[in-house]
Amino acid sequence: MSERVDTVTVLVLGDPQDSVSQYAATTDHDVRVGDSPADIDDDTHVVVVDATSDIPIRAVLDRVRDRGYTCGLLILNDGDRLTRGIDLALPAPASPEEVADGVGRVFRRVAYEAVVDDLFALCERRADLLDDGDEDELDEVSERIRERRECTDDIAATFDDDDYRAAFRDLD
Repeated sequence: MSERVDTVTVLVLGDPQDSVSQYAATTDHDVRVGDSPADIDDDTHVVVVDATSDIPIRAVLDRVRDRGYTCGLLILNDGDRLTRGIDLALPAPASPEEVADGVGRVFRRVAYEAVVDDLFALCERRADLLDDGDEDELDEVSERIRERRECTDDIAATFDDDDYRAAFRDLD
């Protein structure tokens, strides 16, 4: 997901609540409805699951982690369900505005992680080029690093404390 995304793809698993249906009807995101975790694919940016549905949250987590998908997980939670490993949990029922805000927050976190991963890969490439000496490629990679740093700064400027905690939760 290091390339620019013009349309956010959201997968709603299970029978969507009214608020999710209203969100889907008013957003410019590409919203799909699926019946099982098997509907998650490489094109999915955010998965929305109603924890009160028959979709097992653990199966969603397993599918995403086992397949290495980079999508974020938004759970509409009744307060009694698993939230560990979830990017954001909203109390159910949530308003269409809360769902839209939640999807946006989760997507920004996912985008940030993808840009940081790309930045680290570029830094490794730059270190290799410093040893090998191809100056034109070194200049190109250095410019891409500068762009990625600006992108991370832009995304991070939209974060609140919860977003920072979520973005860096895997570091502990």
